[in-house]
Amino acid sequence: MPKILSNDDAYDIQFSAARPSGDWRVDHEVLLEVERLLGLTHHIRIWRVGGSHTYGAYRYKDQQHWITIQTHLDTEEANKTFWHELVHAQQKERQLSDPSVMTFRQQRKIYRYEDRPYEHEANRVSEAYSDKLKVIVDA
Repeated sequence: MPKILSNDDAYDIQFSAARPSGDWRVDHEVLLEVERLLGLTHHIRIWRVGGSHTYGAYRYKDQQHWITIQTHLDTEEANKTFWHELVHAQQKERQLSDPSVMTFRQQRKIYRYEDRPYEHEANRVSEAYSDKLKVIVDA
């Protein structure tokens, strides 16, 4: 079972420069359920930050999923965005287990952002599940 680290947690020592104060939080019990649903096995780091032009971001570093969500989002948008980024984590684990799967970098070279199959999948799953399983909830 992956360990979930977020800047809501007292044991997490990495914070953004100015610790954000969003009106939402991560429901860790629901997130564990979602991890099982998506088959995620690597650690997840969650960051709430402000001041970006995107709603969320995903990257894989040091064998961990790093997910960033903007604090200015309302709870519903933050949850939908978080689901979208979690699907990117699932896609990365798929790539790691099957070298024949197209990577994010390969898709960036071939497709515009809005045409990338990974983005379409992330949007579909986010739309299908974000109303059913609320990972991001009101603080």
